[in-house]
Amino acid sequence: MIFFLHTLKTWFIAVMITDMIFVFTNVVEDFNILHIGVADLIWVSFVIYIFGSFSSLPTLLIAFFFLTILNDLNISITEKAFLWFLLVFISVLLTIFIYGFLIDNTLVRPEDLVEMWPIFPGAFLAVSFRLNNFFNLIHKTQDDGNF
Repeated sequence: MIFFLHTLKTWFIAVMITDMIFVFTNVVEDFNILHIGVADLIWVSFVIYIFGSFSSLPTLLIAFFFLTILNDLNISITEKAFLWFLLVFISVLLTIFIYGFLIDNTLVRPEDLVEMWPIFPGAFLAVSFRLNNFFNLIHKTQDDGNF
């Protein structure tokens, strides 16, 4: 349960950061900021956040699966942290490939990955922000059982 909560909180932060990056790079860049009201910007951000939350649910489940496997590996905590970064990116890529295959019945092209670039810094920043919690989580599960 604690692995799922850690993954859920990291996923929540990643979706929020990705939403902010996407809104500020696409919406603000494409439209003149002087002609967009604050209420419109908040509404667009909310819609993108809801869509991003539902569309990234497979990433949450894949990352949770990876985290439970990662905890059972017999490697150092710093190696687990590096692998956690890598596995989060792999879970994002797997989700993109799954959606690409379900929607188009083809593999995702590199041009499609370029359009989804805000996802990767969002995931990186979320894992970076939660890295201290990750170390505490791994340390607690490797301890003598006293949580």
